[in-house]
Amino acid sequence: MAAGLVQTPDDRDALARLGVEQERIALIAGAGIDADRLRPIPEPDGQVTVAFAGQMAVDNGVRTLIEAQRILRASGIVSDLLLAGTPDPADLTSIPQIEVAGWGRESGVTWLGHVPDITTVWRRAHIAVLPSRGGEGVPRSLLEAAAFGRPLIATDVPGCREIVIHEKTGLLVPVDDPQALASAILRLVRSSQQRVRFGVAARRLVDERFAADLVGQAAVALYRRLLAL
Repeated sequence: MAAGLVQTPDDRDALARLGVEQERIALIAGAGIDADRLRPIPEPDGQVTVAFAGQMAVDNGVRTLIEAQRILRASGIVSDLLLAGTPDPADLTSIPQIEVAGWGRESGVTWLGHVPDITTVWRRAHIAVLPSRGGEGVPRSLLEAAAFGRPLIATDVPGCREIVIHEKTGLLVPVDDPQALASAILRLVRSSQQRVRFGVAARRLVDERFAADLVGQAAVALYRRLLAL
C-alpha cells in the first residue's frame, strides 16, 4: 500500500488527490536545521542590506529580485543587495554566469559567488529574500536566515509559506511581481522595529518546528507508525 512523506500541506493534499490514504501520508517540516549551531546574530551597522542565498536560477526568482532592486534604486531608495550562490550549468533553469556577473556591476548589487560559510552573509545582511517560483520543499536558505534571526521576504508558494508566516515572520508577495517585491523590501528597509519583530518570530518558529532534533524525533515516530499499519 502506498505511503508518502511530504514537507508541505500542499504536497500532502496532492498525494491525497492521487488516492493515497490520509493515514499513510506524513508531514515533516523540512529536513531540519541545526538550531544549536546557527544562533541569532544582531543586525549589522550601516546601510540596510538585503541578501539572497541560493542557486542563480530562474526558478529561484533572481531576475525578479534584480528588477525589484532596480525599482528601488530608480525611486531613490538606497539599499544594498547581496547575491550568494553560483549558476549550475547542469540545470536547465540556470542563469548564465555572464548575466549574473553583469548584475554584480550594477549599483548596490554585490555578487559573492559561492560562500563556504553562510554565517558571513547574514552578518552583513538585515533582510533575507527568496522570490521562488515554487517547486521545492521548505527552502534551506530561509531556514538558515530565520535561525540567524533575520526577517524573511518570499513568494506565496508551497515551502516558502511554511517558514514565512505573513506579518509574523516576514512578508509574502506574489510570484514574478517585482513591484510587490520592491514594496515589501522597502517596508522593511524603513522599519527596524518590524525587522527585529519578524526576525525574533522567525527564530522562534525554527525552535518550535524546524530544529533538527525535533524533525528527527518526528521522523522516527512516523516510521514506527507506518510499520505498525
